[in-house]
Amino acid sequence: MSLHEAFLYEKKKEGKVKCCLCARRCLISNGSVGFCLVRKNEGGTLYTLNYGKAVSVGVDPIGKMAWKGLFKCVNDACAFWALLYDAH
Repeated sequence: MSLHEAFLYEKKKEGKVKCCLCARRCLISNGSVGFCLVRKNEGGTLYTLNYGKAVSVGVDPIGKMAWKGLFKCVNDACAFWALLYDAH
């Protein structure tokens, strides 16, 4: 598994990190994961465990989409979602 350094965290004393991705503000010890189970502290650096992974894929009728008039020849649209996505 390839680890990718997370955004939105603060380094604290004794190798701990404070995750700032959500309102929980987890204080994560070295070698532990946060409440969400997708962020891990390794040596005082917070890594995201789900970076680049789709966790949900669904096909919705094009009529649900706000841009349905743009693509009259398409009947379905594919939507990809990532849990607690780290935006760049």
